Amino acid sequence: MRVVRRTRQTAELAVGRAPQVNTDLLHHSTQTPEQLAAANAKLKAGLLAGHSPTMKEVAAVELPEGQAAIVKPNDGSFRIVARLTEAGIMPAP
Repeated sequence: MRVVRRTRQTAELAVGRAPQVNTDLLHHSTQTPEQLAAANAKLKAGLLAGHSPTMKEVAAVELPEGQAAIVKPNDGSFRIVARLTEAGIMPAP
């Protein structure tokens, strides 16, 4: 799956090692709203690396086309740890 590979590569670049991928948490266009809500609830518990639309739905992080982000839970919301842009990984200020 191309999207999984791209997100996995983003996470690997950010943390310096291959991430563990839980395929039960993947978003797919065939999922019902209930299935997406259940997956989003599970995603909110950990460090996330991803791109739109998942980051918008789960972490309320808007990303421009072609960017990805790494976010970490922060007291009920999320804090952006880094962004992946055409220039590379940019740590959050």
